[in-house]
Amino acid sequence: MMTNREKKILRFVLAITTGFTLSQLINWQLSYLTPILLSMLMGGPNIDLKTGLGFFAVIAGGCLFGLLLSMSVVDYPLVCLLIFSLLLLHIYTAGNRGFSPFAVIMLIIAVTVIPLIGIPSINLSWLLVEALTISGLVSVGIALFFFTIIPTDPDPIAEAPAVEGPQLSAEQSALISTLVIVPLLAYFYSYSVTGAIIVMVFAAILAQTVNLATTKKGAAVLVLANGLGGIAAVAVYNLLVMVPWWPFMMALIALTATVFADRIFSGKPTAPLYSSAFTAVLLLVGSSVSSESADAAEKFVTRLLQIFLAGAYVVIAFSLLKAVSNFLNKVPVPRNTAGPETAVVTDIGA
Repeated sequence: MMTNREKKILRFVLAITTGFTLSQLINWQLSYLTPILLSMLMGGPNIDLKTGLGFFAVIAGGCLFGLLLSMSVVDYPLVCLLIFSLLLLHIYTAGNRGFSPFAVIMLIIAVTVIPLIGIPSINLSWLLVEALTISGLVSVGIALFFFTIIPTDPDPIAEAPAVEGPQLSAEQSALISTLVIVPLLAYFYSYSVTGAIIVMVFAAILAQTVNLATTKKGAAVLVLANGLGGIAAVAVYNLLVMVPWWPFMMALIALTATVFADRIFSGKPTAPLYSSAFTAVLLLVGSSVSSESADAAEKFVTRLLQIFLAGAYVVIAFSLLKAVSNFLNKVPVPRNTAGPETAVVTDIGA
């Protein structure tokens, strides 16, 4: 008789392997996002048909809103960045209050990347909407299938892990995440950068780890996760290059998913490290293997550097915000004029 943990690992491995294989066989635009989205769904709580329909609604609503922004405000830089900032703040706040990480990432991509991609031409936005919709729907469909055939007992309510320094509210954490991502968005917007979606997606994922990344240990964990993911991705990619055979690819992805799933579902404090590392593996290997061009190896190296740069940017941005927050909180406040609301809202970690 399998334990609950063993069922979760098996379900995770089967779903990731299925999603990765389908994405490589059919190879639609941005198909490599499918296993990444699946890893978020399969690593979370059980989902049913009602939840799946809710995810469909999030995907459709987010993509439609992204298209609306593409056709309306992208020609007005200040207005566009202000809307992006407000949307990110609300999305990250919802994520901090328990909204699904899958839905958070889908919404962030929909309301930021779709308008950015559409700056040169609205047709590019339509292509991204199509690709994002397909990847999202395939991910939810596969997840629903495996959650149905391999059910598990609901997870017990776990105590919140201890975090260094003062705990941040959902709004404070969301504000910090937004402040980290907005400069990156401004850069993409100002220079019409449309060829590095991977950086935006990965940075958006890492920006959710406020309570982890704003401590010295947490920052080290993120750097280590990026390094671990990069090393694993290099190993997997080179093995696939040496043995370009579909059955071998499926077996290798299943083996890799098993190794990471065993640690993701370990219940240990290091579990998020392996989850982040596995995301990097799927992003690097999936986007490179799906490339049919002769310079696939060069693209893999480029994407590997982009992943490291995205991770480094997030860690540095969190560190700068923490330094500024600590400095501002040391500034003397006149007596009898300071209330609780005057404390700096970006009070980060210790």
